[in-house]
Amino acid sequence: MHEFTAVQKAINEILGMEQRPKKVKIILGKIYGNAKNFKDMFREHTRGTPIENIDIEIEQVPVEIKCECGFSGTVKILEHVHFVRCPLCGKVADILKGDELKVEVIE
Repeated sequence: MHEFTAVQKAINEILGMEQRPKKVKIILGKIYGNAKNFKDMFREHTRGTPIENIDIEIEQVPVEIKCECGFSGTVKILEHVHFVRCPLCGKVADILKGDELKVEVIE
């Protein structure tokens, strides 16, 4: 469950900040899961904590790959994965975007 891992990482990063922000932006690669599930899980796991009422905005980043066969582009991810296969040749491709997990303070 990648969203669980991503949520825990984001929570730990926010709790470790010197000053607690009021609002953060989570840049979430599609490899980690979808934004709605992440947000729901974040809300559940922050209940009763000092960041329970933090405002979060999520920017979902699509998965872009490059393969040795020459294919380069955005691919759909239907479920959580650790690697992505090229839609043309089926080989494991390099992930260029979509595996990000960043927390940016807005306020």
